[in-house]
Amino acid sequence: MAASELPSDLTAAAAFEQSLFANGSVAHDAFYKAPSDSAGATPGTLLKVDADANPSLYTLPPGTAVSRFIYPSEAFDGTPVPASAFVLWPYQPRLQPDGHLPLVVWAHGTSGIFGDGAPSHLKNLWSHFQAPFPLALQGYVTLAPDYAGLGLEKTADGRDIVHQYIANPAHANDIFHAAQAAQEAFPPLTSEFVVMGHSQGGGAAWGAAQRQAIRPVKGYLGSIAISPVTNALELPQTYNPLIDCLGAFMTPGMETLFPEFQPKSLFTNTGWERWQTYTKMRAGMSVGIALLVGIQLMKQDWRNDSYVKEYVKSTANGGAKIEGPLYVIQGEDDRNMAFSTTTSAVDRLSRRYPESQLEYLTLPGIDHVPAMFASQRNWLDWIAKRFAGVPVKAGLQRSQVPPTPQPMSAYQGNPDWIIAKVNEAFKLV
Repeated sequence: MAASELPSDLTAAAAFEQSLFANGSVAHDAFYKAPSDSAGATPGTLLKVDADANPSLYTLPPGTAVSRFIYPSEAFDGTPVPASAFVLWPYQPRLQPDGHLPLVVWAHGTSGIFGDGAPSHLKNLWSHFQAPFPLALQGYVTLAPDYAGLGLEKTADGRDIVHQYIANPAHANDIFHAAQAAQEAFPPLTSEFVVMGHSQGGGAAWGAAQRQAIRPVKGYLGSIAISPVTNALELPQTYNPLIDCLGAFMTPGMETLFPEFQPKSLFTNTGWERWQTYTKMRAGMSVGIALLVGIQLMKQDWRNDSYVKEYVKSTANGGAKIEGPLYVIQGEDDRNMAFSTTTSAVDRLSRRYPESQLEYLTLPGIDHVPAMFASQRNWLDWIAKRFAGVPVKAGLQRSQVPPTPQPMSAYQGNPDWIIAKVNEAFKLV
């Protein structure tokens, strides 16, 4: 594609992305190289650990520390694949009655589909004050898998690792195997854990609840799914450029499952040219927004493609049996993961499995990302109850946040700030 046809802010977007890297690109960071003995390793075992990562590389809250490790997970089809994760440590961790440290597994929202999208490789750990920082500051050891394909880009024998975007069963594998590897790496951790995620990660957390019904793991206490991906084909048909990006991001994963699939068939001509530029850059979300939003990226009927339908059918949430408590939190004004879509998935699960331990909290006037902040005290209370052994009733329990003390127009909506490292003393007062 000619430079004159590219967005004017593309260079700035790429520079901004690179400014977020904690230690350069993953392609040049030896930590993200799969160990030579990782081929054939049992999923959930520990392959490599950086127990005391340099905090000066990150923008961490004071009183927190970070570790990173590599472990074998499983792709959607069960193929072993190495993956990375980070652990955020509190200064003053909570203690369970047996003296062990309670563990929360955080599943992040969309950060990209290539190696440099790994939250463990970003200064702000991607989700920062949405959940990982508050969790650690509240005393929970917080484990965050990057998801296979983010971080490590190749196996020990040189095969590409493809991120199977919103393939919820694959992300659930990453969650459980990361928890097992973390417990091996750090013996003070309790064997019990809560899973929590937002957006793509909300889908992963719901997927963990479904996986637990099929492949139960001892110590699992339940999942929190906030603004979750459930079924991409059930999102409203009105045009949304971010939903088109969701479709584009699925295509590499679809190619791993359907070798005969031709991704070009889903894109407009201009969209395909932009997508080719994006994949050659192997960039993240800032470049993705600059390149892929603002044009007609996908053909209008891309959701009718048979491969898309099969991929979503195989990887979606909602309707399948769950095991353990599931707490779904949804903003009623969510412009990405529609309130109606999440409600439909909750209702379908409740109808098919009425004895499910299912709670559904809705947030009037709240959009996609703000749902994390607006519900913080709800999910912190829920996590504390799970570690305290408080039982959850069977059956669907609905609730809605009561009216706010101030008019909704007075409240901050989507974040319009970033977290940045500074060195000038006058900026740190």
